[in-house]
Amino acid sequence: GTALTPLVLGSLPKSKSTAEARRSGLAVLNSWVDTESRVVRIRMPLESPVYTAGLSVAALRDSAPQDHSVLFAWHDLLTQHQLNARTHWSTKDLEFGGWGYGQGLPLKPNEGERLSPLAEPNLSATVFALEALDCMTDKTNTTLIRTDALKFIEQCQNWAENPAEQDQRYNDGGFHFMRNDDFRNKAGAAGIDSTGQTRFISYGSATADGLRALRRCGLPADHPRVTAARTWLSDHFGNGSHPGDYPADRSHLKPSLDYYYAHSVAVAFHETRPDDPRLAGAHQSASARLRPF
Repeated sequence: GTALTPLVLGSLPKSKSTAEARRSGLAVLNSWVDTESRVVRIRMPLESPVYTAGLSVAALRDSAPQDHSVLFAWHDLLTQHQLNARTHWSTKDLEFGGWGYGQGLPLKPNEGERLSPLAEPNLSATVFALEALDCMTDKTNTTLIRTDALKFIEQCQNWAENPAEQDQRYNDGGFHFMRNDDFRNKAGAAGIDSTGQTRFISYGSATADGLRALRRCGLPADHPRVTAARTWLSDHFGNGSHPGDYPADRSHLKPSLDYYYAHSVAVAFHETRPDDPRLAGAHQSASARLRPF
């Protein structure tokens, strides 16, 4: 399948025993891209376009030599699936800047219509897209993309730039998965803040994704948002299992994110190069959780 092939390919170690499998897998990825016509494009519909593109770019990046026309096709797909001016969204729209799971282009619906739930932006798809775009050799056209993405990412963090607007009940520096969705934000709603806005509980996988996304948008390691997210992950890091103050009726959902969280938090800690000994220890522990049993 298109969603799983690049995931498995990217997990294969580089060794003589996997060489043929990797060659075959890369040939499949390349076959999905039409490089013969005037317009380089993806030949076929994809089950999960943003995930598939992100994972394919990561797999192709490690192959040699790289086919830049193939990478361009994936880059073009990713830029088309962002909710931005190109897809008729305005900076006034709360959905602006992110990526979702939808197969079609996330065009802004007409008044009275609703965007498909799968096309609604979320933090996981957004970080996959940003990291794939960051793999491109030519980053000259990604500045605006990252600027737009940051507008969405900031909405998923329980944080406020202005200290006077910090609501200590909710602004703990962590992240949730997406805006205004009690069901898909796995830990659920935290309550109503002083402005009347529904707030959502921070949890581990979303916060690790959020930290990676902030860095991909160019925020420095000492930026208050980055520091707040990194501190949340450190303070809530225990035995490596998925953290978050889940209510009792949602606690059964936590284990389903253990491996996704372990991967994301290991990447997040590695990329932020923490000086705090607690964070360094957490990074080592998270990495150990990913080793084969």
